[in-house]
Amino acid sequence: MIGGQPSAMPSTTVTGLSVVPYRWMIVIGLIGANWAMALPTLSLGLLLPEIDKTFGISDSEAGWLGASIRIGPTIMMIPAALLLSRFNPLHITTISLALGAIFTFLHGLSPTLAVLFVARVGFGFTHVIRWPARAILTQLWHPLREVPLANGTVVAMTGVAEFLVLLLTPILLNQTDNWRTVFHLYGLFGLGILLVWILFGRDRGTGEAENLLTSASRSVLATVLRYRPAWIIGVGAFGAAFGWAAFCTFWPSFMLQVNDVALTKTGWLFGITSLATVPPAVALGAYAPRIKNWRLIVVLAGLTMTGGLVGMLLTTQTWLLVLFTIGVGVGWGYMPIAISVPFEMPKADAKAIAVGSSFIMTLILTGTILGPVIVGGISDLTSSLFTALLVSAVFPIGVSLSGLLLGPRDSGRTAEA
Repeated sequence: MIGGQPSAMPSTTVTGLSVVPYRWMIVIGLIGANWAMALPTLSLGLLLPEIDKTFGISDSEAGWLGASIRIGPTIMMIPAALLLSRFNPLHITTISLALGAIFTFLHGLSPTLAVLFVARVGFGFTHVIRWPARAILTQLWHPLREVPLANGTVVAMTGVAEFLVLLLTPILLNQTDNWRTVFHLYGLFGLGILLVWILFGRDRGTGEAENLLTSASRSVLATVLRYRPAWIIGVGAFGAAFGWAAFCTFWPSFMLQVNDVALTKTGWLFGITSLATVPPAVALGAYAPRIKNWRLIVVLAGLTMTGGLVGMLLTTQTWLLVLFTIGVGVGWGYMPIAISVPFEMPKADAKAIAVGSSFIMTLILTGTILGPVIVGGISDLTSSLFTALLVSAVFPIGVSLSGLLLGPRDSGRTAEA
């Protein structure tokens, strides 16, 4: 019952299979896959000053380099969901992890800036493959009521990975004195996650569930595009991603160049944004199914995120920066709600849910591309990285605006929870 005491756990998953304890091992595997994705993605901003010494790059080029990893996912996320949803998600995830490790090694082997750009674009395509598979795996292993908790757990533990990579990257760089070696170490980590997935990933032998995926309606995309909450939550998340990706790429350089703050310090400070995401992500994952209207939570998330990013530009006091970065992270804690919205489409089949999830992720990824690119361009035009970052800092207010437009949850699906 929504808004009251939780009902007993349903005996079947979203796709009608039995609920078994091993589902949490699959969640652990998905967490590991996200960790392998986070390391090469988030380390760029901290390695950028050294990469600049190797290749000599402008802020605009740095912006494109920061955005490059999201180009493939943004273009192909929805087509991949339409095409790949019918294939075994266990095997698709294995392929994506293998390719991800290869492209991570290519980062460190890049002889030119162009090759590094291609390596990041290629690495981004592995996320294209993995995201629809994750949505299918969630449906195969979890009941509807448990979807926000499963998503929240993955988001929370990914926050831990993001904190660790931002903390460890400057340390590894200081120890190795070579940005290429750092990427090679992250490639070895990716191979380790691949091995774990091969050993512990389990195929459900879906049978009936596979029929749901292969026989899904051809009008799946039209169904998703008509679902208003997906647009609302996705456009808001675009604004959050715009600001966050811009800061992830340029804030360490800004603090080093303007305020002489070392990368080791900005690394752990920015990492706090990810670590602070963990408690709200877990809490919302557990309690979101009981809340009939998510509007207030989303509005507060956007305000908190915006205030935190603006504050990060206005002070060098460590205790204040800690407070502001915590605010940004707490704001991001609403993501289990955002990525669970497609699971509540009334009368949606399994493939429509996968496509809906990919649609929201496409909007988020678009923000992560445009954030660094536009901020890099503004910085080159104005010769002020502060001005450029300030522009990006106000974009997460879009999350609050989306919250104001978000109505009560759809009774057609929540009634099943």
